[in-house]
Amino acid sequence: MSDPRPSNRYVLARAGIGLAAVTVTTAIELPGKALGATVRLPANVLGAGARGYLQLTHAVNELARQGDAVLGAVFPPHDEQPEWATFDEDLTEKPVAGRKRAKPAAKGGARADRGNGADE
Repeated sequence: MSDPRPSNRYVLARAGIGLAAVTVTTAIELPGKALGATVRLPANVLGAGARGYLQLTHAVNELARQGDAVLGAVFPPHDEQPEWATFDEDLTEKPVAGRKRAKPAAKGGARADRGNGADE
């Protein structure tokens, strides 16, 4: 009986023919792939840029968080407010002597002593 497998002495010849077939098939499909790659290229570049930017900001924010943790351990936060600091909540409006406070405007920008413009 003969062996159904091809002989090993023609392996290089068969591999060369297979390589030629793959080369021809790739050459036929290449123009379509190149056109598709050209169309997708701007989207791929923008996507890679956005992904890189997000990764960079994530890394910077992580480093800042770790820096805050170290600074918090070295310099514990003070609960008291420094005497030189003023905030809007701390300011109380005190009327100046001789000056009256302006009345707030009515809703809609109309003056309180006038109607809505309709004849009465």
